[in-house]
Amino acid sequence: MVEHQDLIRRPLIFNDRQLQVGFSEENIRSFLPRAARKALLDVMLENAESGVTA
Repeated sequence: MVEHQDLIRRPLIFNDRQLQVGFSEENIRSFLPRAARKALLDVMLENAESGVTA
């Protein structure tokens, strides 16, 4: 780890079907169940329509 410190700065996320190396918010979302992703999208769309910002 001392020789390759860059490796400990990159998260490794995996499940039975996929491996994510590094941080990419878009790719990390793929680990959420489809229903959770759809619920998040619905909330974001509602906020956009009502003019609410993050």
